[in-house]
Amino acid sequence: MSQQAGHGLPDPLPDMDAATSLYRVAFEEGRRSISDQVDELNGIRTRAVSYMAFIGTATAFLVTTTLRSAAPGGLFYVVAILATLSVAWATVQLCRVIRPGLDFTIRLDPRDIITNFIDRQVPRPSEAQLLRSLAGWSGRYIDDNDNALEEIRRRFSHVILFGGGGLLLWTIAVWLFGRVGVGG
Repeated sequence: MSQQAGHGLPDPLPDMDAATSLYRVAFEEGRRSISDQVDELNGIRTRAVSYMAFIGTATAFLVTTTLRSAAPGGLFYVVAILATLSVAWATVQLCRVIRPGLDFTIRLDPRDIITNFIDRQVPRPSEAQLLRSLAGWSGRYIDDNDNALEEIRRRFSHVILFGGGGLLLWTIAVWLFGRVGVGG
């Protein structure tokens, strides 16, 4: 029965109804794990947006300072292009963190439970069987979410590295090409 239910658990032990409370614990742990994953995803998004807001503000200040006081030359344009490309890539990655386009399951769909388990089983499943299946499905969703989170973490690291790299390059441009005391 367990393999047909699609949750990837081994066959249950005999008299599984006696373990209802234990299956409930497993199911609740699965729910908590998914909730933790959602919290991590939201935290990554919040940090990425805040970080890029800082990068954008600092970059705007440095660009304005540099463009007002710089004596443009070939090296200035190389640094400016690299800095702009770096911040642009960080912005693309920020968009991919906010709207990842990856499957991320945050809750079980009641229609799936009814159609794929309850209404398809004869005789009707016991509470223990249902909880066992829900725990198994939660485990599969946790694994799938972990894969998606790993990709989102990679994108977040690009936001940090390339956003900071662009800011660093603009800072270098100010130091190399800016003039102290020059008014605009």
